[in-house]
Amino acid sequence: MRAQLQTVLCSLLGDAIRGRPPRSLPALSPQAWNHLLDLALQHSVFAILYPVLTELPKGTIPEAQLGRWRLLALQAGIQEARRFQEALALTSALAERAIPCVAFKGMVLRTLYPQSDLRTMGDIDLLVRPADLLAAEALLQERRLRPVGVNAHHHSWRSGPGLFVELHTALFKHSDGVLEASFFAQAIAHQEAGGRYCAPAPEDAAVFQILHMAKHFRYLGFGLRELADLVLQSEQGLSLARVLERLEACGTGRFGRVVLLVARQLLDLHLPENTVAAWKIPQTVIDRLAEAILNAGTHDKTNTENALFLAARIQEQGETSASAPPARWRFLVWFFFPAASDLHPRYGYATRHRGLLPLAWIHRLARTALLAPATAWAMLRFGVRYLCVGNQRRRFERDLGLTQP
Repeated sequence: MRAQLQTVLCSLLGDAIRGRPPRSLPALSPQAWNHLLDLALQHSVFAILYPVLTELPKGTIPEAQLGRWRLLALQAGIQEARRFQEALALTSALAERAIPCVAFKGMVLRTLYPQSDLRTMGDIDLLVRPADLLAAEALLQERRLRPVGVNAHHHSWRSGPGLFVELHTALFKHSDGVLEASFFAQAIAHQEAGGRYCAPAPEDAAVFQILHMAKHFRYLGFGLRELADLVLQSEQGLSLARVLERLEACGTGRFGRVVLLVARQLLDLHLPENTVAAWKIPQTVIDRLAEAILNAGTHDKTNTENALFLAARIQEQGETSASAPPARWRFLVWFFFPAASDLHPRYGYATRHRGLLPLAWIHRLARTALLAPATAWAMLRFGVRYLCVGNQRRRFERDLGLTQP
């Protein structure tokens, strides 16, 4: 049943993002429609789908399910419209202060959809130059936003009504600055009712989208909404050959080709047959990534384990033999009892006072066990698997071109 619902979800999404009438669907029970809504919620595409559901033949979807869908889509649309206006006021204020910034991700991608307010976004991502960060943050403070987090390449801010802003000084943690420079050099100004903002050029946005998907795949995976974003970007008259050429220079060309083939399989992205044949990607690799994308929104053990396997590889770098038992034991010791510098900022007291590090370990383990018991169980299960079982994910990432053989 789950596979059938995933097929229906992809069919509806492929039609919804292009604003075309829905194709015929198999008969589904009320319970199946409930499960389909759950899947759509997990992938954050429930609001996008609502308009196409209203065009289904009468009786296809029970009124109770359609009413629930209508309510959720209406709430999401109102919230997104308000959030976009707040973001627009912010980007306009930055422009008035002559602080260059480029909006990217949700604030820009929403414009590609037939009804932009139905493409939900979790936060507002703005790229500023490092030299302008303090001035941009001063403006956010003036507008009554408060800082809520800092990492190596972005600072997070939140307002009372719920606007969440990430001020980026780089697009990725380890960035050479080339794509950021292109974002600013090729930025396109957009004028909206009540404000203005700058967006990256379509080719830059598509390159970033695939690099961002690669990053998220290695940590927690990515779902159908990100794939739909890429489909709409690709259908804006882009040169996919040029995008892939740039990705090749970043070492993610093969991953980009596999993602495009998955978009073709799940969401009907048009790709010339001779191009597809020339890429020579095994169908098994396409199917496996498609399965990972379809399951990414379920928040099951695979998401946690993806992150853990990546952490394991990072710790193993420089070891003489990554597969040797001592190296595995060393990783597991680090994993459960990390250095103070590797802990989440919430345990910052262990960084300021090293003698409190054992307390931070206990705090971390207890917090995980109490607030996220499923994650705690996945961590324990991962420890056993990592020590005793080979890492099949490594082979999969090599097939995708994300790691070297």
